[in-house]
Amino acid sequence: MEKSDIHEVVDILRRLVSQWKVPVVGRVSGSPPNPFLVLISCILSLRTQDKTTDQAARKLFCLADNPQSMLRLAPQHIEKAIYPVGFYICVLCYESNLRTYFLYILLIDA
Repeated sequence: MEKSDIHEVVDILRRLVSQWKVPVVGRVSGSPPNPFLVLISCILSLRTQDKTTDQAARKLFCLADNPQSMLRLAPQHIEKAIYPVGFYICVLCYESNLRTYFLYILLIDA
């Protein structure tokens, strides 16, 4: 491949990209993407298929779609929402650490 071929490659990619399926993290994170929702979706998607991630993320984001509302959720509500993920206890522990981190950030911002 020559350096001059790059324009042709970019043209081909532009045509093909419309055929690709958007990963679940991109679908549930909003438009424009919400960094908090992207982070939580990524955590949920680590070991699951997109279908499972999509269901769990949508349930969770109906309960809390920002750090402040997530901090107010009882762990058992998070557990119930993300149960289909399968490793929800590990995720819940991670989210518990995130809750502590978000609380710290919120206190700094206050």
